[in-house]
Amino acid sequence: MAIIDGDAAQRRNLASMIAERSAGRFVAVTFANAGEAEAAVRAEPVGILIADLETIGGAARLPQMSVARTTIATTVNASLTTAIAAVRGGAADFLVKPIGAKVLIEHLEAVVAGWQTETSAAPVPNVVTPAPTDFAGFIGRSPPMLAVYEQIRRMAQSRAPVFLTGESGTGKELAAEAIHTLGAPGDAARPFVAINCSAVPRDLMESEIFGHVRGAFTGATDNRSGAAELADGGTLFLDELTEMELSLQAKLLRFVQTGSFRRVGGSEAKRVNVRIVSATNRDPLTAIAGGQLRADLFYRLHVLPIHLLPLRERREDILPLAEAFLARFAAEEGARPSPSTPARRKCCSRTPTPATSASLRT
Repeated sequence: MAIIDGDAAQRRNLASMIAERSAGRFVAVTFANAGEAEAAVRAEPVGILIADLETIGGAARLPQMSVARTTIATTVNASLTTAIAAVRGGAADFLVKPIGAKVLIEHLEAVVAGWQTETSAAPVPNVVTPAPTDFAGFIGRSPPMLAVYEQIRRMAQSRAPVFLTGESGTGKELAAEAIHTLGAPGDAARPFVAINCSAVPRDLMESEIFGHVRGAFTGATDNRSGAAELADGGTLFLDELTEMELSLQAKLLRFVQTGSFRRVGGSEAKRVNVRIVSATNRDPLTAIAGGQLRADLFYRLHVLPIHLLPLRERREDILPLAEAFLARFAAEEGARPSPSTPARRKCCSRTPTPATSASLRT
């Protein structure tokens, strides 16, 4: 099996857990990037590949990874959208870092068990037909959503920063991906790198965005590219921007203004060309007043704004969403979804009571 991870400490940690906990059932070879792995195993592909999405350039790169029979994707971004993109890209499994030894071995053994099932029984197709979407992965035909689709179409053609606002679950990352894929010809093939500013420890955030050089801090045993460098030519998505420390926001502002940065501990200035899409589930003006967001950074990034409404404010989309989820889950379970009845349709058109309204928060 092979491990691809740009972080040397992560590579050693995963390989060590496999060696110590698998009782010799698995032997791991580690690589710092996809190119090294492809060159090393071109003649004889490995059985299992554990691939860090940030290292290989995102879930969009998974279909090009032909070095293994089965791929397990790993990432620090605990996002449902990322998990779905990884599975659609061909990953058989998805693990969020940090990964425990017990969980890792269980997932490796599950892969092998799946192989044994394939060889001992007649192949049974496990194809899940995705529910049809209305626009770039979105489901919803209400006037507010149609307006959002039109905004995305127009803004996708620009390289100017986009600023997404809306409550958690309203589809901000999906909108960011749509802006990326619907841009100029060829944009969809370029890297899309997402950073969740609330999911990364604050003392590691600068390294995650700008990378670091060897010896920059304890555990920095090798040079590492950050999200800005990995996204060169494509899109850098900064989710939950208001969770970023103000001191790092100042460095991000300079990066937005100049397009250049230095890795943590480094002296060499690097220049990249990225489109920045930012998002927050807070009211940005309230965040500025409360000291969570720099006003100068906000006005640099708030060039093309999009606001996504919660489901309780676009009730016309409740039924299409429910039917899409029903179709998806029925396909996964091999069942036939029952059609929506008039009673179900009527329930979605009633004026919500306070309790009903609260239950529809997204």
